[in-house]
Amino acid sequence: MRSSALVCLALVACSDPPIAGNADGSVGLDAAAPDAKTEPAYAATPIAPGARTIVFSSRRTSGEHDLFLTDLDGVGLEQLTANDGDDYFPAFSADKSRILFSGTRGSTVVGVYEMALPSHEVRALVDSGFLRASTPAISPDGTRVAFEGLVRGSTNTDIFLVTNGGAPTRLTPSDTQESAPTFSPDGQRIFFVSNRDQSPVVFSAQLYSMRLDGMDLVRETSTTTPGLLLGRPSVSPDGMHVAFARFDYRRQTSIIVELDRATHTEQVISEDNDYEPSYGSEGRYLVFGTARFGGSDLMLLDRTAGGAPKRITQHLAVDGQPALAPP
Repeated sequence: MRSSALVCLALVACSDPPIAGNADGSVGLDAAAPDAKTEPAYAATPIAPGARTIVFSSRRTSGEHDLFLTDLDGVGLEQLTANDGDDYFPAFSADKSRILFSGTRGSTVVGVYEMALPSHEVRALVDSGFLRASTPAISPDGTRVAFEGLVRGSTNTDIFLVTNGGAPTRLTPSDTQESAPTFSPDGQRIFFVSNRDQSPVVFSAQLYSMRLDGMDLVRETSTTTPGLLLGRPSVSPDGMHVAFARFDYRRQTSIIVELDRATHTEQVISEDNDYEPSYGSEGRYLVFGTARFGGSDLMLLDRTAGGAPKRITQHLAVDGQPALAPP
């Protein structure tokens, strides 16, 4: 099946115990089960973010994209936002006390916002001076926020950096599309997607990294691999691997690829119609979005236990843009 709508890894073993779930010790839902037409009765107790917590965007309640928390076994669910507008691309802070996200907050301008946990209080980080500020990432020490921004008078997005709540600093030139930043685990580099070296025949985008001052640019992905990188890449906790989704023009489908930064080799680690990967729990787990079942759901791959990935959500609404909490 080809994916009709996309919602905009060698992993190391760790000592986490198995998560309660299926009889075989695995987690997630039966991939063959039908989609739920109504919400199950979830416990009213808020979810305390831990290493097995996922934040994601979904249209399951209001028809607009709101943010939710769930567990790796897909049992609990807590709605975080319910405002007039859409909320996208959530990301945890390293201490799990904050969630950054993009949102319209009742207007047509996309800004960057921060939610405090467990209070759910929201404040604007970047909501003026940009036509769009999106896909935020927070540094491991919590002092810097990177995001993609479209300034007035420009047709291309760039990567911007805010340090200690100061004014945004542009890190990339404005003559190409730069998007989807994420920090390295040590906080010294920013990985991002760019079309600066695209083919003259077909639009393409590849993975790059740079220092926090925008210098020492490194192209991370192969110059000969065709396709378009989709969404936000995810860097493994050891910094040696990057998972990302690539759209294959020839087969008209998306796949998840893992880049080994030491050997500069890439390995396909998913089936067709998978996208939006996110590492978590010291690299043991990878959660990702999928259109395997006709809609948009979340799936979980346990690289230590092995076996096929498990379905986390099974709802008729769109679930996507997952981010696993840091360990």
